Amino acid sequence: MIAKSGILLQRGTKSKIAQKRDLTKLSNTELLDLTLSGSGWHQEQARRVLRIRDKNKVFTDAKAWLDMQADPRAQLEVAWLHVAFDERAPNLDALLASKDTQVRAAAACLLVQSH
Repeated sequence: MIAKSGILLQRGTKSKIAQKRDLTKLSNTELLDLTLSGSGWHQEQARRVLRIRDKNKVFTDAKAWLDMQADPRAQLEVAWLHVAFDERAPNLDALLASKDTQVRAAAACLLVQSH
């Protein structure tokens, strides 16, 4: 099902997190939280909504949100968001130096995509 905004809405699930929601009504911080959720559908839809919002506001909110996160995936989400807006990720050097091999691999992909 497609909402008026063009955002796909998920159907046919009993999981509370995967219930149909209009993600366009969520704040940037709530959308960033969804990028770390267990629902791949919500992760992708949250990223999609963030990409259509004002870049400067999204970056400001993402910086504040990142300061409250302990999950290393949060840094990757913010980095991917910068690349989605055709900007170089500000934390790319730190991601490339990460002890986590998966984070380094994702950072290497970001490096390629940002050039």
